[in-house]
This record gives sequence, C-alpha cells and structure tokens, in this order.
Amino acid sequence: MIFLRYLLLWGGVAMIAAAIIMLSRDLYQLLKHNQARSAEGAAPAGPGPAINWKTPLALALIAWGPIILSSGILPGTLYSGAHFITPLAESIVLFDTRDQLFTTGAMEDGKTDGKTVSKDMTKVTNPPGTACFTYKSCLSLINAGKKINYEGASGDLDYNSFNNTFGPYGAFQVSSSGTEQQVSVMDAKALAAATP
Repeated sequence: MIFLRYLLLWGGVAMIAAAIIMLSRDLYQLLKHNQARSAEGAAPAGPGPAINWKTPLALALIAWGPIILSSGILPGTLYSGAHFITPLAESIVLFDTRDQLFTTGAMEDGKTDGKTVSKDMTKVTNPPGTACFTYKSCLSLINAGKKINYEGASGDLDYNSFNNTFGPYGAFQVSSSGTEQQVSVMDAKALAAATP
C-alpha cells in the first residue's frame, strides 16, 4: 500500500515536472527565435514558434488526481456504520484483539468450546507471564510451554473474573506521514468521558 501511495505521489509530481519542461521548451524556442530576429543584419526569420499551452496545462491539472489520492492517512475514529473509502488509495486498520484472544485462549489447552475459552481468557491475558503482542508470537510461546501475558494494541489487557478489561488504554495519534505516537494513557473513567 505504501508503494502505491508513493507511486501515485511521484507520478503526479512527474506529470507536473513534464508540464513545466514542455512549457519551458516552447518559451526557450520563442526566445531564441526573437533573438535571431533582432540580431543586426539577420534575415527575417518568419513567424515565431507557437507556445502550446493546452497540453502542459492539461497535464498539470490531471497530475493533481494521483497527488490527492496519495494524500495519506486520515486520522480519526471510524465509527460504526457504512463508510466510503477510495479503492487502492485508502485502507482501514482494524485491531483484531478480541479474535486473537479467543484463538490464543483456545490454544492454551486445545479446547474451543465457549466455557473453556472463557475460562482460559485470563490465563493468556493476565500476569504473570511472558509479554507477547501478536498471535504468532503468543502461539510460539504457548507451544514452547511458557505462560503468556497478551498485551493488546492499546495497552494491557488484564481481564477480571467476568472477562472484562478496564484499561489503562493507550491513546495514539497518527500523523499524515503514517507514524503512530502515543499521546496519553487513559483509565476506564477517562475513556468513558472521552467516548461519544
């Protein structure tokens, strides 16, 4: 996806550069023609070359399409409902923490029934244990016989006896260049106040 973003961006910049080069070439030819015409003793050179404005202007206007498509990440929360995204230009990052917990919990003892997974949830999320952050790393630790402590994308996921977690949660901000930075840590009360 990042390759496509840069391809669109540099394609648009290249089209603008090509438009500038085409216009500069026509202006240069016109300048040379006028210099030859004004030189002393030179024979009349005839009509000057025409400046082609249409092609460079069209190329420069068309170039904004790929540049706009490569505009980057739009920060903000994607609330429930139907959303329009531009194909091949925008993407949505979904955090599948709950799915990873269910599958990791099921791998703890190999059983996948609801009661067992519910009971095993705290075995894979709560300390003590080796911290792991992805399904793959957690599974490899389980297969190696180690106790794990799954940490979610937003912070600790220490579950209570009802399989609820109350934070703290990390609040992250994504810049237009795509870098992610933690801006604050929120407990359950602060999260409830910040949620619409």
